Amino acid sequence: METAAKRRREEDSLLDNVQDTINLLSKRMKEFREMQAERDEMMRKIKANHEKASHIIRFDVGGQKHAISKSTLMDSIYFPGTYFQHLLGSGIPPETNGEYFIDRNGKYFGVILDLFRKNRVDSLPHFTMTERNDFEMELDYFQIKLQSSSIPEEMPMIDALRWDITQLSIHMSHAREGVEITKYAGGNTWNCSAKSDRPSDWFRIQLLREGEYRGAMVGFTCNFHHDGVNHSKKGNIFYNLMNGGLFSERNRSGEVAQYGLSVYKGDVIEGRLNRREKQVRFIVNGRDQGAISFPEMVDGAYHPAVDL
Repeated sequence: METAAKRRREEDSLLDNVQDTINLLSKRMKEFREMQAERDEMMRKIKANHEKASHIIRFDVGGQKHAISKSTLMDSIYFPGTYFQHLLGSGIPPETNGEYFIDRNGKYFGVILDLFRKNRVDSLPHFTMTERNDFEMELDYFQIKLQSSSIPEEMPMIDALRWDITQLSIHMSHAREGVEITKYAGGNTWNCSAKSDRPSDWFRIQLLREGEYRGAMVGFTCNFHHDGVNHSKKGNIFYNLMNGGLFSERNRSGEVAQYGLSVYKGDVIEGRLNRREKQVRFIVNGRDQGAISFPEMVDGAYHPAVDL
């Protein structure tokens, strides 16, 4: 009996060893297949690049050198009808050195070529407001249609702008060197205004307190006066904090009353101008209220402003 039991234990141990060996071999085979798949993918990329090498297009953009395959530019389904397709389809030859010279600032040209290489925009770098405007000008030049809202931007700090304390209405006071303003008199009439100390196409304002009458508007002005009625002047646009309506010369009575949310004590409202699309959008506590057409937008400077 003991011998039979011992034999069974030895057989079970042998079976366990065989199973362990099979499992190890399966693991090694899986790793080998994964390595082979990685190698095949690498060879596919190498072969594809080798095939493209005979069709390389070289650019000299303001002294910066760039190279990209012709098929990458010509075969894009996301960016058709651009400057590049027209150039390469026209039969115009490059310069004698084999390069196409483009008399533009080359700062963003590599980013533009990456749009064609990746066929997506989620990898675009973040831009400051100035960089964003410059980048959009390059997109326009090269006839690349891109939704402006898909271009990421770096926003300035909340206190980067201050109120221009030299042009406050007589019923207003200021604190913290122009960071905070208050209407302390004047009743429930539109008779107080303030604007930022410098132009900006973006602002973020927090409502610190609410008066008995919640009449307040924030927005953009290119035609400022400290009489409290900038929201109805030509070229200006404002957001009514009480009901979320939009006011402008074209829309003096705030017909777009259902545009956005009401704003209360402690809430933060942002405003953004999109000069390329002639649009404005407002954001309340991080919730985008949507882009609105702003055909009255002028080419000059805009200041964030408030009417009270």
